[in-house]
Amino acid sequence: MFIDPFGRAITHLRISLTDRCNLRCVYCMPKEGLQWQPRADQLSVEEIVRVVETASQGGVKRVRLTGGEPLVHPQVVEIVRRIASIPNIEEVSLTTNAMLLERLAWPLADVGLTRVNISLDSLDADKFRRITRGACRNGSVCCRRICPLARRSVCWDGWRMKRIVRLLKR
Repeated sequence: MFIDPFGRAITHLRISLTDRCNLRCVYCMPKEGLQWQPRADQLSVEEIVRVVETASQGGVKRVRLTGGEPLVHPQVVEIVRRIASIPNIEEVSLTTNAMLLERLAWPLADVGLTRVNISLDSLDADKFRRITRGACRNGSVCCRRICPLARRSVCWDGWRMKRIVRLLKR
């Protein structure tokens, strides 16, 4: 079993699948963009699975896939399928901006994704476009099959508390 310096069992593992993202949020990405890590330098599907298998032997039961934006990884469905089939893994979750979720929600749910966390910066379309430098939020009602659905808002300079409270109440 993996134990942290405070004597607590480590049961959760977070894996960043990619540094790439399909949005250009003002708080995350410079206007001129970034130089992406070469794909050859990123973990392969086999390496990701090997890390999770090893972690599961040490007591990890929950895996969260993140990025960048994990849904832009070309093998995200295969990665979820392989992780979900590892003995002792009870939950496979994903944090996403949901821009690609309409296309991928069913395939991901079918292979074992159990939870989705959607990072949503605003429910106001104009604010969302300003924050993301013009991105258009597509439908994410397809999330109904993947439960429980959570929303998380990144708080950045300029937000007022009543906006955050209004976002959380929806």
